[in-house]
Amino acid sequence: MQLRLPIMPTSRIRIRRTRVKKIGQTRAWIIGWFLHNANSSPPAIGRKEFYAMKERILNRYGTPGSPEFQHFEKKDCFHCWSSRHCCDCDDYGKCCRCDGTGIFLPEVWVSLIPWTLGGFSFHCPAERHYELPEGRTAKYEGKITHGIKPHHLPEECQMWLDLFFNTRQFIQNLGRSPFYGKLSIKRPLVSLSAIAHILRFDRWRLLQAILPHRLYLRLKRLHDEAQHGDELPF
Repeated sequence: MQLRLPIMPTSRIRIRRTRVKKIGQTRAWIIGWFLHNANSSPPAIGRKEFYAMKERILNRYGTPGSPEFQHFEKKDCFHCWSSRHCCDCDDYGKCCRCDGTGIFLPEVWVSLIPWTLGGFSFHCPAERHYELPEGRTAKYEGKITHGIKPHHLPEECQMWLDLFFNTRQFIQNLGRSPFYGKLSIKRPLVSLSAIAHILRFDRWRLLQAILPHRLYLRLKRLHDEAQHGDELPF
């Protein structure tokens, strides 16, 4: 059974905005540059919170444009013809994921609100349409891709935005994700989060970095022998 939502005319799309705060061009460029790099690779942990912060920043400092449309093709249900039928399918008498229609996701058009901030372009989804409104054409096909950024640059920019615009989220996520690679002053917050992760979840990695190699191997061997005990050898 295909789900159809009521279609609203594009002219009725309203942009919820807080009181716009005027900032200088330099500050707008700095915020836009950080948001542009962070948006190129959204975080896996706290992605919903990141997009909410993105909308708040754009509503506060950005300039909106005319709505544009993004088109997604329908996706067939591979669960129907594959051998991965579950007990729910047998009890239900047909596929439990597509209701027997063979379509996992229907064809959809998403209206996007374009924003500009500091010379950088952004898009925020507004509404889903299961029929393209008259007189409209889809500007984007499928997902909007971004170029590959330097190592850990999106994570570094996202953490700086969290620090200034969502401090509670910054504190909660500090040290939750491991960042592999050498610590560098060029990415201070990523390095800080990597150190916090080591202290919270991987103390042996810290001991390996500060202790002589033989002493580290000895402590590691004693720990492996007593890992089922209640006390650690250090």
